[in-house]
Amino acid sequence: MGLSDPKITRFATNPAVVGNVPPRGYKASFNAGFDYSRHIATDTSFFIRGDLQHYSSKFWFVDNLDVQRPKTYVNGSFGVGYRNFTLSIWGKNIFGVRSYETYFPGQQTGLPYDVAFPNKPATYGVELSARM
Repeated sequence: MGLSDPKITRFATNPAVVGNVPPRGYKASFNAGFDYSRHIATDTSFFIRGDLQHYSSKFWFVDNLDVQRPKTYVNGSFGVGYRNFTLSIWGKNIFGVRSYETYFPGQQTGLPYDVAFPNKPATYGVELSARM
């Protein structure tokens, strides 16, 4: 868990933003996860893993007008291991939470429009690995 209270304390070119949250700063973040495995037969085990990531609001520019609301992401996997082989099924951002990875408001870039790059949607996969 991370907690902070970031504030702009001085800004010579624009004193009106003093007291605002700096760009891309979070006041709080929280990560939690679990990992469970169990032998189900000789040389064979089952596992399940999950994690949750939560981030508070994120401000994109010093004026704090453009804000991304709090976001929570869930990732997980489960599978079986047999001797030196592991087969797993995994998911990232399982519930498809939409957000911006980065965002540049027009007042920051000088362009007449905002520029934004969205995060990845929910992704899923299957993985087979071998240890030699």
